[in-house]
Amino acid sequence: MAQQKFPGDHQNHVHTKLDFNRLHAHIKPVYERLSHADLMQRCLGHKTQNANESLHNSIWSKCNKSQCHPHDRVEFSMLSGIAEFNFGPTALSHVENEVYEIAPGPSTNRLRSARSRKRLEKSKDAAKGKEKARKAKRTEAINRREADTSRDYGDTGYGAGQY
Repeated sequence: MAQQKFPGDHQNHVHTKLDFNRLHAHIKPVYERLSHADLMQRCLGHKTQNANESLHNSIWSKCNKSQCHPHDRVEFSMLSGIAEFNFGPTALSHVENEVYEIAPGPSTNRLRSARSRKRLEKSKDAAKGKEKARKAKRTEAINRREADTSRDYGDTGYGAGQY
């Protein structure tokens, strides 16, 4: 929307029309590689998608997609997000020191170390199944409370469409 003018119809402004026969020759090998049985087998557990979503969340939590940011901010968000995703929060200090020559303060290092410890504890708990047991216990407590409320007050509680 430069100069407060909207661009015209795309068909009228394209100087080179797409030749789908030539384009097909370039797209088909890529499609065949992506749809190969070995690759599809690796994607069955949805592991790659979840890992990518987690990485993208780590990056975009530092630089919101809904706003326009300068190139260096996006680059820093990308580098720090990848470092944090792969090596934990303490890796951010390395990125800041080596790439941007920024020295983090003692409070920053202390907070990152605490986040890293918390992340490792959560990972260990999940590996042991403790987190799953805790979640089941919480769900059971919530269900018990709802049943008690329903027993004591009937269907007069708050909820969508109840009034």
